Amino acid sequence: MGTAQSTHPSRSRGRGFPVLPGWVRRAWTEPGGTWRPASRDIAIAVVTTVIAVAGTYGEAHPTTPGTYFTGSHHLPHTPTAALLLVVLGGAALAWRQRYPRLVVCVATAATVAYTLPGYENGVPLLLPAVGLVTVATRFPVRQSVTWALALTIVLMAATAANNPLGRYSGGFWIIPANNAVALFVGIAIANRTYVHSARLQAARQAAVDAQRRVEEERLRIARELHDVVAHHISMVAVQAESARLTTPGMPPAGAKAFLGLFALGLALFDPLAVRQHHRPQCRGDQQRAGQFERPQILGEDQHGRRDTGIRLEHTGR
Repeated sequence: MGTAQSTHPSRSRGRGFPVLPGWVRRAWTEPGGTWRPASRDIAIAVVTTVIAVAGTYGEAHPTTPGTYFTGSHHLPHTPTAALLLVVLGGAALAWRQRYPRLVVCVATAATVAYTLPGYENGVPLLLPAVGLVTVATRFPVRQSVTWALALTIVLMAATAANNPLGRYSGGFWIIPANNAVALFVGIAIANRTYVHSARLQAARQAAVDAQRRVEEERLRIARELHDVVAHHISMVAVQAESARLTTPGMPPAGAKAFLGLFALGLALFDPLAVRQHHRPQCRGDQQRAGQFERPQILGEDQHGRRDTGIRLEHTGR
């Protein structure tokens, strides 16, 4: 006895993962408008912004500031309004698929504006890196590397200008590693997308080639059948006409039957070609030339009715 399978609509087959409702799937794949980004990009940007704001606020208000700020370094006062720069950098990520380089510039400008007053900038440094991932997936490697180097230099210079943890302390040396990881992730995504596209193209080309081979084989078989059948029909027609003309003492009914068979064989070909290549050669054939348009088959009368030769008798019982 087999076990009954679950048919709950909220579970996918074989995995047990919840299936998203239809409106969620449509909203996730919705491409957006002229200026409005896609719903998926908006959702990702919102989640990223919330995480960045929460992390930045936690950095500005640590529970144990003495652990990080010692000696001459003191915890800077970060006003809540400064978090709007983090919100700006995160909100710009919603347009990263349409304007990736512009988004990197906006996120970098917001991060630099937040960093120069001396605020702790560990989390805001991640926002330009997210945009850099999209740049690396959309542009060649050389351009992506150039953008990564420029972004690294700008962020390191802004951090060293007024670093609350010391000029070369804190996240200063994390910036190159952070941007390098973003660059490599973008290149890996681009390569994976290229390989996937190449496989799909190869599969489509293989399907096209298979269909072409099937059609060629069908044409070959049809051509061979046509040649073989046409050869046999032409031989039957020629033999029928030869038998009608060479058989001595043939009754008129037999001659008429052979003539109908000959005309039927020729009518299977192009009637124009029949009239051009098989013109009547004698006076008697000239009278039969019109029969090639609609040959009278053996046993048919002038109305197209055919006599099969079978007689049915009814005996009433």
